[in-house]
Amino acid sequence: PKTECLAAFLRDRVPGIQIESIPSFFHAGIGGQALSDYSIILDCTDLIAAKCAISDAAIEAHRPLVTASVYRTSAQIALFSGSGNPCYRCLYPDIEAVSLASCSDVGVLAVQTALAGTYQASLAIRFLLNPDTIHTDRNYQLEWESMQIYETRIQGRKNCTACGVDAAGKRQSDRPSEASKLAPGSKAQSALRNNAGQSMHVTWEQVRSWASEGRLHLVDVREFDEIQENPIVDAQHFPLSRIRNGLSPERRADAILVLVCETGQRSMEAAIQLSSGGPAHSILGGRRALA
Repeated sequence: PKTECLAAFLRDRVPGIQIESIPSFFHAGIGGQALSDYSIILDCTDLIAAKCAISDAAIEAHRPLVTASVYRTSAQIALFSGSGNPCYRCLYPDIEAVSLASCSDVGVLAVQTALAGTYQASLAIRFLLNPDTIHTDRNYQLEWESMQIYETRIQGRKNCTACGVDAAGKRQSDRPSEASKLAPGSKAQSALRNNAGQSMHVTWEQVRSWASEGRLHLVDVREFDEIQENPIVDAQHFPLSRIRNGLSPERRADAILVLVCETGQRSMEAAIQLSSGGPAHSILGGRRALA
């Protein structure tokens, strides 16, 4: 198991270190009691179901959480307080409606995993040393091509099922659907699907087809400085930072909403958040896949 391999590596590097290895899947039924003995939680998983379960457990245990993820050449890191508001589900409120492609399906750039892990560890250390000097409502996006870090503020959601005003007394981890996704021997579904059962991932070829039929509503969710450098023709600009703040572009009733960013990660986040208002799609590979 990965946990045993990592434990052996760390014991070899740091003699005397105390490590508790639990070689099992983290699922929704575990709950916060499993995390209550620790000062801070670092989520290094690559499955959305696991990330949601860990976030819920961290809130239940009132423990701060540092989460990191990598998609192709993009990395995201965020630190949340143990009380939520915001929490991981505030950042991705409708994430359970879809099944995300795994690392083996889309691939990741190894150097980004190293950078994401480094920043994740740095945030954890900073929080432990002086928690009052670090934000717990920020999402950091690290792009490989631009070599820049984009920082956006995460808004807490009053209706969040994990930390919102109506979440008291409820345990998001009680849902069997999450546990079943992480049952031993199961696989993460490789196809990303929306509530209508249609694929949320689309290619530029499909986008061109919709455009030729006059049915395309293309929205670029990159920030202003990015579109200035590499504009996408015929795309409406509506940055992800506005979508995270609860805003949404006006939809065309007769058109198919397609989101695009630099690599496909931010557009997928936007598609997930906007899917509550109707079908939304994300271009696989983003602008870089345009050829």
